[in-house]
Parts: sequence; structure tokens; C-alpha cells
Amino acid sequence: MVPYQRVTNWRRPAVGSSELAERTAALLSAQAAKLGSTGLLLAATPDDDPLPQAQLERYRELAGEIGFVGVLGGGAADLGEGLRGGRLPDGDPLRGTWTEVALGPGYGACFVGRREDDGHWRFATSYDHETVVECAVVLMARMPSLAAAP
Repeated sequence: MVPYQRVTNWRRPAVGSSELAERTAALLSAQAAKLGSTGLLLAATPDDDPLPQAQLERYRELAGEIGFVGVLGGGAADLGEGLRGGRLPDGDPLRGTWTEVALGPGYGACFVGRREDDGHWRFATSYDHETVVECAVVLMARMPSLAAAP
């Protein structure tokens, strides 16, 4: 089950603009930044289109503040020092959804979103530890290995 389905099975998603979804995801990042070298942020973007500038900058800043930032899709892995990740294969069930997982000692949060046909986003967050870890595992399993890194 992809993170969007896992979280929205228990949490009713809110509907809003891309700006509101980005601000919501950024709240998790701000909390993750306080974890320092013990924290990680894993993200999967809906597709391979370039990330919005605010989102890319947020990932770049986090890469300098926490232990690990991994981003799947959006070309982010090629756009900032310290960002790890790569493309999602065509047909991957994560495509079409946006996921961010922040995890560290004593903290875990997951943001999930999906763009609707009218351009709005349906999004939700979860702080349930078991749910957050399950979502993190889904993303981490897709991260390229260090041996494959250039």
C-alpha cells in the first residue's frame, strides 16, 4: 500500500491549493530540521517534472541540517549537494502522489498528497509512529543504494 492510501485510510484529506499543501509539508520539514544529524527526510514527488523552487530550496536547506535527505522524482537528486535519490520507474504506484516522511529519535511525521483534476491537492498528515515508519520503509526501499551512487 502506498503512503497516500495508508494515511488517508485513517485520516480524511484536506483539499487546498498547491501553496497550502507546500506550507503543510514545510511544517514537517521545520520540525525535522531540529533533529540535526539524527534526522532524516524521505520524499517522493508525483512525477519527474522539476520541483517548485520553494520545495527544492526546502530540501537543499534540510540537506545541510539533518543526517539524510532522500528525494525520489522531481530531479531533486541532481540539484543539490547532499540530496540523495533518483527517478521513480514508470508504473511505480507512488507516481501521482507526493509523500514526505520526517523521522528521528522521538519524532515522526508523514505528509501525503495527491493532485486532483482541478489542480487542487488532497493532502493529510499523520504523526502515528507505526504509520510513519511504514511510509518511511516504502520510500527507503526505493532509494538507490550507495554502491549505485555516482
